[in-house]
Amino acid sequence: MNKILTALFTGWLFFLTIPTQAASQPLQLAPRIEVNPPVVDFPPEVKAWLLANPVINVGIWGISQPPISLGLENGELAGMDADYLSVLETTLNVRFRLHYYRSKGEALAALSQNTLQMLAVWNPALDTWRPVEASVPWLHDTGVMVVGHERDPDRQLAKLGLLAELEDITAEPHDPFGVAPHSFQDYRHAINEVAFGQTGMLALNQATARYLTRDGQVDNIWLMPHPAQSDINFSFGVTRRSPQLLRAIDDTLNALPVVSRLRIAQGWGVDDDGTQDLLPLQLSEEEQRWLDEQQPLVVLVDTRRAPFTLINAAGQPDGLAVNVLRLISARYGLKLRYEIANSDEELTRLIGRFPGAILAHQLTIPGEDETARPPEKVSFPWLVSPAVLVMDRHHQRPASLHDLSGERIAIERHSLLIPWLETWYPTLRLIRTDTLADAVQALHKGQVRGVITSQFAAQYQIKREEDMRLYQALSLPLKPLNFGFGFPGDNPQPLSIFNKALQKITPETLLKLAASWRESQVISDKPAVNAPSLQVLLWGAAGVVALFTLIAFWINHLRHRLRALAAHLQSRQALIDQLQEAKEENEQLVKSRDAFMRSMGHEIRTPLNAIVGLLELELQRLQERHQHNENVQTAYESACSLQMLSNDLIDIFRAENLDSEGHFRPVNIPSLLHSTVALYRQQAEEKGVGIKVQSDLTHPQVECDPLQMIRILSCLLRDAIKHSSSGEIIVPLRVLGEEKEGALPLKIEVSNPSWPEASQQHVFSECQCVAAASGTELFRAEQNSQSAAVSFSFSVRPFTTATPAAVITSELALPAAAPQILVVDDYPPARLLLRQQLKKQGYQVLTATDGREGLSLWQQQHRHLTMVITDCTMPDMDGFELSRHIRQAEKRFGLNPTPIYGLTAMSREDARENCLAAGMNDCLTKPLQPETLQHLLVTTQQKEHQARPEEA
Repeated sequence: MNKILTALFTGWLFFLTIPTQAASQPLQLAPRIEVNPPVVDFPPEVKAWLLANPVINVGIWGISQPPISLGLENGELAGMDADYLSVLETTLNVRFRLHYYRSKGEALAALSQNTLQMLAVWNPALDTWRPVEASVPWLHDTGVMVVGHERDPDRQLAKLGLLAELEDITAEPHDPFGVAPHSFQDYRHAINEVAFGQTGMLALNQATARYLTRDGQVDNIWLMPHPAQSDINFSFGVTRRSPQLLRAIDDTLNALPVVSRLRIAQGWGVDDDGTQDLLPLQLSEEEQRWLDEQQPLVVLVDTRRAPFTLINAAGQPDGLAVNVLRLISARYGLKLRYEIANSDEELTRLIGRFPGAILAHQLTIPGEDETARPPEKVSFPWLVSPAVLVMDRHHQRPASLHDLSGERIAIERHSLLIPWLETWYPTLRLIRTDTLADAVQALHKGQVRGVITSQFAAQYQIKREEDMRLYQALSLPLKPLNFGFGFPGDNPQPLSIFNKALQKITPETLLKLAASWRESQVISDKPAVNAPSLQVLLWGAAGVVALFTLIAFWINHLRHRLRALAAHLQSRQALIDQLQEAKEENEQLVKSRDAFMRSMGHEIRTPLNAIVGLLELELQRLQERHQHNENVQTAYESACSLQMLSNDLIDIFRAENLDSEGHFRPVNIPSLLHSTVALYRQQAEEKGVGIKVQSDLTHPQVECDPLQMIRILSCLLRDAIKHSSSGEIIVPLRVLGEEKEGALPLKIEVSNPSWPEASQQHVFSECQCVAAASGTELFRAEQNSQSAAVSFSFSVRPFTTATPAAVITSELALPAAAPQILVVDDYPPARLLLRQQLKKQGYQVLTATDGREGLSLWQQQHRHLTMVITDCTMPDMDGFELSRHIRQAEKRFGLNPTPIYGLTAMSREDARENCLAAGMNDCLTKPLQPETLQHLLVTTQQKEHQARPEEA
């Protein structure tokens, strides 16, 4: 065929004439793989026929085709057919007399004249001669195209040549191309002709092709799925005049264990898929009755869904879904009839015509609620594949689909992913196409930025791209796509039958079927290039030598450069490691200092709070007696100033850590300003620079977050001192307008004659970052040659030392017997202060030094206790654990809940969340003002009276 060996599928297709009489040569049966033959109880008519025919004539023809048939040239028959004939010979208790014929036509003539009773090899998919019946397959196989790695054969000639010779095996010899068939010595010769470029491609069965090309026997060979013939099963051919023999062969093959089939297949290098035979599905009576009534089952094939369903070059349905259906049909005897649809209209019309038909391809996405649901019931999946985005290599890979906002993305209009995409990525402009090929074409033309499809279909399309422009850019963040068969009707029988069939097919088998489509390559139509001349090769070799010489010199040069660079990088890395180590040490120091400051803040505030509270009580007693003691008054004011100063210092240290969150507390703004400036005064004085603070605030005391002002002022002072060498830095603080809606507008200005404007601009940017991080509104930044001013507004609350008059003047309506309050605190002065404050209000006070003692007192006196006030931070058992124990006991014994209030020297915001989580009613801060305590007692008493109105 003009050097194109395309009409080879088996060696049986030579000289298709049927002569009147054919001469045969005897063959010796030579099995290689021995297995235990099964014991079969044949029906009486079969037993009688076997006794009457102890010798059975078997025909074989053509050339050796490994691993199917071997040794024909040596007068023997070995191979897989010989191994199965040996099993049949033992089980049937007969002797096979083997006859070799030169051509298939001669063997068929002998069979028609009753010289033969059976043929050793018969393929029902290719051989349709009616006088021959096929037995149960002893090997399941598929058709492949053997293609040279870098050859460019004429694909159309290859397809026509193969189809012409497979079309009618009873026809006279013919040549579709007008030339004589291309002869070859054997199958190895044919494979080598493809590898050496003498022939474009070769049609073969997969078992033979893999046998001859495995383990690197031949280079530059590809195996591709056959475009027209996917299923090729090898059976024994039996004349229709001997149905008893066919029954005996089928019963024997069905009784042969799978392990014996595996032994034969693996002994010849065939995978497990070739050993599967017609197997029972263990159908229920109802399922079997339905199957008998409905066969052949109608399957609807949508040809637009490549590579799942399509029409191949022979005009037959093909694709992965059709391959799975054919596998089920071959293994389990299901009879299928395919109906073709090329459009949505045709598919709708076929569904109306065949309401119980099976859809060859249906998609589901289990576990994703936003995706669409198919109207049909869907079988177990025969393929699971994630959804991907395919893009052109000229476009950069996005980090996610959000990066493609506003871009046009193509997707098949029937895809179940469209609702999911519209829900999670509404800014994508989805372009719906009829087929995946249309979407890919739009991508090539630049009409869309990408295509969304399954990874399996994407790989199929990318492999078929000659210029390899496409690539998988993203994997979509949703559950994988499941492909199965669709069942439109309400009848559960077909779905159950196909699910049972799919469950019996191993995942490895399904993966191999998918791999044949995933890895298929399209062959270029460009003509082959002739081999270069010897002179060109010599010049090329000389050029290669010169090039390698230059490369060697360049590599040597680069080696020296790389060594120097490596030494430099090593030193840089050592420096980086040192910096990283220092950074980690600094972070650890900052964490340790923060922990120390929190601990010391609590330790400092606790005695200060007690001092302030006790002095406040003494002042109240003096006022009640209309007396005045200047020493006590001075001590009280000094303690308050010391308390304010300690709070400022702790906040200044906390402000250095940007991760520290600020909280509202009473703040004297001028005092905070002076404390912050004092932190930088020594640094300025070392450079001969003085710092002067000015303030015109009329109401300096407010409740606010001090960290905001500290951080902004620190930014200004650090840079002003850095660029000053002498003189004086003036820091005025002014109020801009009136306080509005809880916000205080302030202006801080730092002036110095030697402050460069470029540095001021950098400081403004830093102040803006600090303001944004702390929630402060930075609304104006001014600068000139001598000063920098920052205006900002931050949240404040008015600070008052008095409680509303209604509360102050409220009288506690105490019962005849003074109620009791339990106070738990490990610091004696704090217990003393709170006991005196409560006794002054007319309450009896029980005190405990820790949580365990407090829990014991509550257990003894809980019926008489009005409330519990406990310090939050105590050794052994703290206030949080005490509250949890009390609440658990109340719940366990059905007691009314006792009001519990936490008392802490930390900020209220820091502790309140923990207090509420532990079951406390609220959190109080030290020092506890008398007005606050009186308001708490009145509120608690009112709630108690409302809960027990009969006692009010």
